[in-house]
Amino acid sequence: MAELIVKHLKYSFIGLWRRGILPLTLLLSGCISNPPPNLPDTWIPRSTPLADSDIEDGEIPKIHIFIMYGKLIPLHTALRVYSPELGAVFWDPEGGYGKKKKGPKAKRVKDVVVDPVPTVKDYLKFREVNPTQKTEVFEFHVDVEIANKLIRMLTPENDGEIIAYETDVEGPFCSSSISKFLTKHSDQTVQTPKVCLPQTFSKYLYQQNPDRVIIADDDIYIEYGPGPEAQSPSTSF
Repeated sequence: MAELIVKHLKYSFIGLWRRGILPLTLLLSGCISNPPPNLPDTWIPRSTPLADSDIEDGEIPKIHIFIMYGKLIPLHTALRVYSPELGAVFWDPEGGYGKKKKGPKAKRVKDVVVDPVPTVKDYLKFREVNPTQKTEVFEFHVDVEIANKLIRMLTPENDGEIIAYETDVEGPFCSSSISKFLTKHSDQTVQTPKVCLPQTFSKYLYQQNPDRVIIADDDIYIEYGPGPEAQSPSTSF
């Protein structure tokens, strides 16, 4: 009985979101505001605008988490995992990459973009033709074994329709789906409580000691990191 109630509430939530009622209600109630990135005051630019070569994959296995902001509300969360051994996988829960008339064409299998898999640059260019004001890109360097495990969990088997992890997402659950996946399977690289909104996920990601954060504003990409006065962030929830 409890499971039926939870399922009913979930689909009611999805219906309200898709009709635009829930986002408007949250906006008017102050639950969602015009959100600049949650950049800590003690973080500073590490560079002048980055060149394309500065965001290429290279030889370091890594996790990239994209948090997108619009003019009034946070928009979306997406995940990219890269390994020099297996390449990359891109999970775009209920996202639009490869589906919109404007932007690149790509094959999607259960919300995983498989052909071609977008690079960091590809995805940021795609966001430029969408109503995106700013994008935070959280980069975490990981052991190759961790990256390989995550990639295998998200990659369709034999280019088919079977994926080890349940990647199909309905409604506004992109942030909660990705945070749940990484908290459970990234070997403590990313450990966050349950989140619903992208800006809440962003707040906790700054506490996870990312190797760098790239803030994209149109086609200008700036790398940020803790300044000399920054203290180790608290990870208590």
